[in-house]
Amino acid sequence: MKVIVCSKQILQDNRVRPDRSGLEAALRLKKKTGASVAFLCIGDDSAITQIREAMAMGCDEGALLSCPAPQTLDGAACSSILAAFLKDCSYDVLMGSSYAVDSDAIQTALLLAGKLGLPSASYVEEISPVFAPGNGQEIGFLTVRRQFEDGACQLKLPIPCLISALPRPNQPFYMTAQGISRAYREKIPVISVSELLEQNGLPPAEQLVKIHILDSRMKKPRERGRVLTVPTAEAVQAMMDLMIKNHILM
Repeated sequence: MKVIVCSKQILQDNRVRPDRSGLEAALRLKKKTGASVAFLCIGDDSAITQIREAMAMGCDEGALLSCPAPQTLDGAACSSILAAFLKDCSYDVLMGSSYAVDSDAIQTALLLAGKLGLPSASYVEEISPVFAPGNGQEIGFLTVRRQFEDGACQLKLPIPCLISALPRPNQPFYMTAQGISRAYREKIPVISVSELLEQNGLPPAEQLVKIHILDSRMKKPRERGRVLTVPTAEAVQAMMDLMIKNHILM
């Protein structure tokens, strides 16, 4: 199985920060299946360091889609660039992140899946392989658990597919000494985004179709909870009365 992690160089608080949820999900899948993982990043020349860090964490290879101003690219532009590169690549799973890759518009992976004609799932928390009947080595499907604020659902995805992963801060991956040594010995292929777009008959990156966000609102803050400093029985009764008042209990 081959997994390609799709990433973009991210500038946050005036610092370049890696978007690691897709990367770490791919590395967890590698531990389960022995898959090979490639890290593909859209960025300027300084993103080479980010790619080497991904390889030091466990990726087998990496490549840079070189763009002088990656922060100007939104989800639509990134998906067009990635699709132009990936259309001739061989892979089983494309892995991305649910957040941060496009200012939380959560569009890059979905648009990329549409351009490549792939089944996809977003907000994915868990990924498990399903091996083909009669062949213990061949993976036929992936089951994914999608996590939402008010529930979860499980999907069965055929391969090849695209997955957008949620961050798992309690399960981080770290660079190893052996991984760092290997990563800095490897030569990282650099592909010019402008040449890639020209070869595929697409306009320059700054002229690609953009997504226009019409409105964006923050969630309403929750009201501060009430602290009960009464005996346990009274506190339980007060909580029951409140749930009945709010139709949580009948």
